[in-house]
Amino acid sequence: MNNTMNKKIGILAGAVASMMLSVPSHAADDVHPQILDVAMKHVIIETKKPYADVCAFIEGKLGRLDQPMRDMMQNGQTDQLRESAARIIKNYGLSIHYIAYHGKVLSLNGPTENLKTYYIGDILSASTMTRVIRPAGLYAPLRAVIYQNASGGTTI
Repeated sequence: MNNTMNKKIGILAGAVASMMLSVPSHAADDVHPQILDVAMKHVIIETKKPYADVCAFIEGKLGRLDQPMRDMMQNGQTDQLRESAARIIKNYGLSIHYIAYHGKVLSLNGPTENLKTYYIGDILSASTMTRVIRPAGLYAPLRAVIYQNASGGTTI
């Protein structure tokens, strides 16, 4: 990891620690931060298909975790949520949880680009995984970064 990333992790850890330490002392007495190295594999797929076509395919084929489903979560409507979750994954076993428009954010530092991050998963499986191992919430849903590459195709 480079120094900039280490510095950012340190700032984040410091911010979290300061939040925890600002609560009454009895609640912060037993805080023990840990930093763990985790091995990951990044899969990179390149295609000559245009970015817009790839995004349209993903957004057209996968179901969406939409606002009514978020309301069901908020209101504890578990049975309805379970039914809706099963419905939105029926085609491919996955659904879109969120879309982050990173390419638009780049305007803060130059021109925009075709770049999105899709948060994709199955909330039924994610719920089971996270019930067993809480840190699994870091990896479910999966994140897929889609961008237009230098040759005019798309990289996933």
